Amino acid sequence: MLLKSILIKSSLICLVCSLSLTPTFCQEVQSQPNLEQRKLAWKTYLDKQIYNPEEDVPLLNIFDSIERFESTAQLNLAYKKQPNSFSKMSLSFTNEFGEVLLERPVVKHSGFRTVENVLYFVHYSTADQGCKIGAYDLSNGKTLWKTDDITGLDFRGHSAYHNEVDIRFSYENQVPNEKAQAAVLVRGQEEFGEYLTVIDRETGELLARRIFWGDRIPGTGGYTEKPKTGSPKEK
Repeated sequence: MLLKSILIKSSLICLVCSLSLTPTFCQEVQSQPNLEQRKLAWKTYLDKQIYNPEEDVPLLNIFDSIERFESTAQLNLAYKKQPNSFSKMSLSFTNEFGEVLLERPVVKHSGFRTVENVLYFVHYSTADQGCKIGAYDLSNGKTLWKTDDITGLDFRGHSAYHNEVDIRFSYENQVPNEKAQAAVLVRGQEEFGEYLTVIDRETGELLARRIFWGDRIPGTGGYTEKPKTGSPKEK
């Protein structure tokens, strides 16, 4: 009888728990925005941005990145020739025991930011289009994701070029739409155009992009020119 009483009480407790917890759990799951909702939220945000043709994009570089570095890992800068690279600088990130978690050859116009112990490393050239970004966990050195070239602009041949890149994060831009969630914002100011690209911080997936000028005009061989005023570009 005692065993039967215990089993009945256990069943009642499980029933009460399932009735009280399941709806809450389901509500939390349903409240998480899906990928399409996030893309729409970011597209809406980008469409509202006012382009200022007089504004210069801050040039992301290795020395400013080092000054802003915050992590549980230790950063070490060394000058040494890297195999198959023109770089003479190398960055290594070590743990508290001195074990190397990650090592990256760098050039002057590489740069990085860290958020929640994740390193977002940007490779780009001031004389070429686009950039590439990799995300690395500085608690263990694992690669989380890497992107292909990030640029919204068509490739065009050139003998000389100008390219500046900066990255920021969604919390810095105070994005009001909670469905947007955490992301990396990449701003590019190039010889042939300017763009703002939004990438998911967790996966590296493209969420949204806006080209302020320099995109191809449909049905023609031409491209939009740099605006002379600060009004938003009509899509």
